Amino acid sequence: MKNELIIYHGSENIIEVPEYGKGKPYNDYGLGFYCTEYVELAKEWACDDKHGGFANKYILDTTGLPKHLTSMLTRLLNGASPQDT
Repeated sequence: MKNELIIYHGSENIIEVPEYGKGKPYNDYGLGFYCTEYVELAKEWACDDKHGGFANKYILDTTGLPKHLTSMLTRLLNGASPQDT
């Protein structure tokens, strides 16, 4: 089993390195760098009615992460709110 998690971020821009605080503060869950395991969902997030966008792909190496962190990441990616983790 590989120790990696592949996630996608939809944006109007290519984002080489994720950086917290660059997003829009009026998103559903507030300011954050939102990702999904589903490339098609990232593509939807990337585009609006006037502009195209990009599904940026990131590979997170989970080697050495404590079990409680990988468990929390899994719950968040499956739709749990941060308050539930």
